[in-house]
Amino acid sequence: MKIKLPVITKNVIDEQGKRIFEYEDQDFEVDTSLGLEMRWESKFPEIAKNETVVAYAQRINERAGNDIVGVLSKLKVIYCYFDTSMTFENFVKMFDFSQKDYIEKLIARIKAAFELLLDGAAEKN
Repeated sequence: MKIKLPVITKNVIDEQGKRIFEYEDQDFEVDTSLGLEMRWESKFPEIAKNETVVAYAQRINERAGNDIVGVLSKLKVIYCYFDTSMTFENFVKMFDFSQKDYIEKLIARIKAAFELLLDGAAEKN
């Protein structure tokens, strides 16, 4: 199973002082094995002391908004679903929160990802 997210491919200021911002969709392979929970516990130990990744995902899906804090919380969950050697900091740097059209697309993709991930978790319970 794959999740498609818009990632920044170019974000520079040209010689005329104009910002050039480009992005493209990238597929990420989802890993729902027990490795998911292990990644959660190792990457976010303070949060993992109190709840599993699925419980956290369900809670923030209900309560977190679409502001930068809410998006960051949701990206923590999505990050753990990917079996990657990339640090969370480097993963987050793939996204931007300054371009309105881009933000709307990112939020829509995160919402779709959560629907997919949480529907699967609900079926298992």
